[in-house]
Amino acid sequence: MRSSVFARWVTSRKFDSHVVLPGLISLVLIGMYFSGFLDLQNIVAPSVAAGPGFDWREYGALGLLQSVFLLCVIFYSLRCFMASPEKKIKMISLLILMLAIFALFKEMEQGVYTLKYFTSQLDAQSSTGWSWGWLNWAGLSGGDNADPFRLVAILAIIPGFVLAPVFFSGHRNPTIRLLVPSKWLIYTVILTVLLTWLVLSLEDAGHAINNISLGGLHQDVLEFADLNIYYMFVLYTALLHERIIIRRKAPVRGPIL
Repeated sequence: MRSSVFARWVTSRKFDSHVVLPGLISLVLIGMYFSGFLDLQNIVAPSVAAGPGFDWREYGALGLLQSVFLLCVIFYSLRCFMASPEKKIKMISLLILMLAIFALFKEMEQGVYTLKYFTSQLDAQSSTGWSWGWLNWAGLSGGDNADPFRLVAILAIIPGFVLAPVFFSGHRNPTIRLLVPSKWLIYTVILTVLLTWLVLSLEDAGHAINNISLGGLHQDVLEFADLNIYYMFVLYTALLHERIIIRRKAPVRGPIL
């Protein structure tokens, strides 16, 4: 199985791939969403007069990019599962694969909006009346059922993408060295924290409001953080597959990539 062009680029351009690219994408989307121009905001997370604004946000650039990143995670984790002869790596690759599929269904709203749009059931798209699309059904608290899953993902990033590279990148066990993320992901985590602080500050300051529109991401601007979290897993699975390929060709003993 061959290595990928993207993984080779990530390996050779670590700063660009871990900081510049995700930062540039996020800042462009954030700038458009909080620009004060409704047309630009609708490109990121559209809202229409026919139904509640948040019901349509997944059709914007932000939602589509999230789905693309998750598809990449699915692609690379499947390749890792197929390429590695080790059971532990296969199990972890399979776990990431299942979580990515789960997250993809969440981001696509399990297809509920698309189906109801083509069946002209626009009134049924209100979050308070959902009988389908459980992951995003809004409860009495005003949040949605996906919030606990987002919290779990965020908490998993700290030990997985921050602590593990610091303490285990030089581990004697070759399988652990293979699985430990690149230290460069720490910078991506820091970038995500800073960008999340930025979008929350802009939301609190009211910059998402255009005339009477609250914005397609009203009370859920953490979708910007989700985008970078998914991108972290793209980086991780792409590099994991690259490491597997390198090990199969020429086993190494020291820290890799």
